[in-house]
Amino acid sequence: MALASANQTYVNEHHDDSMEMLAADYLAVRHETLDLLQQFTDDQLTALAPTVIGDQAVGNLFAGRAEHAATHMPGLRGRFRWLLP
Repeated sequence: MALASANQTYVNEHHDDSMEMLAADYLAVRHETLDLLQQFTDDQLTALAPTVIGDQAVGNLFAGRAEHAATHMPGLRGRFRWLLP
């Protein structure tokens, strides 16, 4: 429920944003995430973090989010092909 609520809040806040703005925001956050990951030590990446689906290694948590996002990309590309170069 917490995740669905957070997602809906984001949708509500960005309802009128253009695809270009949403894509730019996504890329900026992705860049920040990659920069953050480079600052982690190996011990920090293997440390367990509590999540709504159980404890996970921090590195796996980040990788899982990236994998989850990647599963959505083919559908998005198909729907918004007209925006791509």
